[in-house]
Amino acid sequence: MNTNEKKLYRTVILFFLLASVPMVILSFFNVPSADDFTFGRRMQAYISENGYHMFGMIKCAVENMADYYMRWEGRYSESIIASFMPDIFGCYWLSAIVIYGLLTGGITFFFYTLAKGLAGKEKAWAGVCIALTVCLAAVQNVPYPVEAFYWFIGAMAYMFYHASYLWMCGVVILYFTSQDRRRDIVLLTLLALLSAFVAGGNNVTAFVSILTYSAFVVLSLVIRRKRGIIFPFLLSVGGFLISYLSPGTTVRGGGSEHYTPVVVTIIKCFRWTIRQYLLEWTTAKILLMLCFLTPFLLKILLEMVDRYHFRFRFPGIAALGGVCFLSAMSSPPFYILGEPGPGRLRNIIYVSYLVVTVLVYGYFLGWAAAMEENRKTAEKIADLYQRLPVKKSIAAGIVVMGLMCIGDAKRYGVSIEACKEIAQGQAAQYHREAAERKKMYQSAEEADLEVAPYSEKPYLLFFDDITDDPENWKNMAVSAFYGKQTVKLNAYDPDVEYD
Repeated sequence: MNTNEKKLYRTVILFFLLASVPMVILSFFNVPSADDFTFGRRMQAYISENGYHMFGMIKCAVENMADYYMRWEGRYSESIIASFMPDIFGCYWLSAIVIYGLLTGGITFFFYTLAKGLAGKEKAWAGVCIALTVCLAAVQNVPYPVEAFYWFIGAMAYMFYHASYLWMCGVVILYFTSQDRRRDIVLLTLLALLSAFVAGGNNVTAFVSILTYSAFVVLSLVIRRKRGIIFPFLLSVGGFLISYLSPGTTVRGGGSEHYTPVVVTIIKCFRWTIRQYLLEWTTAKILLMLCFLTPFLLKILLEMVDRYHFRFRFPGIAALGGVCFLSAMSSPPFYILGEPGPGRLRNIIYVSYLVVTVLVYGYFLGWAAAMEENRKTAEKIADLYQRLPVKKSIAAGIVVMGLMCIGDAKRYGVSIEACKEIAQGQAAQYHREAAERKKMYQSAEEADLEVAPYSEKPYLLFFDDITDDPENWKNMAVSAFYGKQTVKLNAYDPDVEYD
């Protein structure tokens, strides 16, 4: 890395950190809603009666998991974490920060370990530049940001586990590039824990974990080493089956007789992926992002060609594999529910789409660069930011990363939207009204309470609310959480879901 590249590298890091600030600040205005109260009410009741006793709270979380396993969902580790809903401990703001950090850290760790493993630690900085640019594209343009970061249950159930999957992939790469037997044992132990944990999360991430491990198991057989990867693979499969075959999964899907036929599921997944994801998400700014990342990718790929003499002979198969991977992410909801799934599922597919797009594009670059007639051109492009005047390369980076943050015709990027909601007072008013409700729930002696609808519903923070029907499931969850007979809105709110 020369001086020009070092300055560009620092610019990318600084831009990413600045874009993170408003998202972190906004998290302090966040409040719980909907299933937050459903999953947290058992723990809330336990703490109200017994206080903060660690072993008792763990026992309570396990009981909550067992209850949900039988009647609604088999996602065992997810149900345990959901029991510790942060608002119970007065720190609901923490969940968004943790999930955001885990996601961006997972993407960065994955690309860093990949670059280091393929091209050595001298080129690892290029992996970080790629990762932070992908982080900006993913975070700023995620389809349903409130379900990605700010609504605890939705974000934890999907984005939290998918971020954990990315960390797991990074550890797999560390294992395959390790030359130390003791380190291999440590990494396999860590992978075993991560595999069991991720398998107990959402079915989509658990399923693609199995697919990912399958690819690495095949790789271990081809290279005739690192066959220890079979152990976390088996744990991943076992955990997925424990979750998927639970009585609760059948209940939620309406009974196994209502599951979509396998062939129909596959067709629906491919059609949905191509029409709704690839064609919609592959925009001009994503193509511009790939252009910006090309020199970084080529630095890694050329070193890989020289080190391992890898020729990237099957670019078509790589592209097809990418489409199949994204299609597989839609298969659990299409098979069980007959539909593409909620917005929080599309969020993790969008993150995967960006990662897979960069990997497939990189494979095509490697295929072109491995040809002798293209070598000199590839080297020139790889050194582009080294040869360009530093002001031009930094300007190019700022323009591309800025475009990631702008958003589209329908809405701003997440950081700009966060700035708007904070500056205009929407977030503060929303938080103030929620705090007034909470105070009423906790202090009022009345068993039946009515509250006013929120006057402000910030796009990034507001997911859902109770209704004017005290028998609605959300109303009943809030009633149970705060120990009331009934709670309801004192007027109809058209922005609230009744299902």
